[in-house]
Amino acid sequence: MDENTLRYTALGDSLTVGIGTLFSPGFVTRYSASLERAANRKVERTVFARNGATTQQILAFLSEENVRNVVYNADVVTITAGGNDLKRAARTYFIWNDPNVFQNVIKDSINNIAMMIQQIRNIKNHSKKPYIIRLVGLYNPLPILAFSDTWIKLFNQQLEKFQTDNLKVANIYDAFKRTGRNALSIDGVHPNGTGYKIIADELAALGYDPLFRRHKKTFLFPIFD
Repeated sequence: MDENTLRYTALGDSLTVGIGTLFSPGFVTRYSASLERAANRKVERTVFARNGATTQQILAFLSEENVRNVVYNADVVTITAGGNDLKRAARTYFIWNDPNVFQNVIKDSINNIAMMIQQIRNIKNHSKKPYIIRLVGLYNPLPILAFSDTWIKLFNQQLEKFQTDNLKVANIYDAFKRTGRNALSIDGVHPNGTGYKIIADELAALGYDPLFRRHKKTFLFPIFD
């Protein structure tokens, strides 16, 4: 492989899969394009994701040898995780009406994400190449539920505590809230093309240090919907 190629690994759930958009790209394709243009280098992307995956299931991906090999060589890693954990918590909450359900699920999911990050760092411990990790925060597809904002915001606050020099969190909550249902697919839960563009744009806005510095020229990416 050309050593000038950037290697991008995307780990996650339905957002990484791109569920919700049939005829326009998901965020992985869009973010790959922003990487390619900003670095002026070819990007090779590999996706390990499953619709409905919880943080525990995504963590389990990193136990697979082929995944670990790809992560070892990756220059960029993105992770979408946590949404399905909170969906499960909401279903349990409706049965028991116990807010501790959310507290416990957030604690467990954040611990799983912490272990993902640690495993990635362990995998890359002997690699001398710089790399970046990008986590994607949660948006609220169901603001009509009075309790939803509280727990999604708490999850995002916990996620932001992971930030370091080479790990940043894309805050997509505010942009999705401003855009409303125009960012959601027909199912009312997953993003549409506009929503996936928001995710890709927020990721790109984080920059690429210490992997490389963004070129001064600004690129605009169209909405495909």
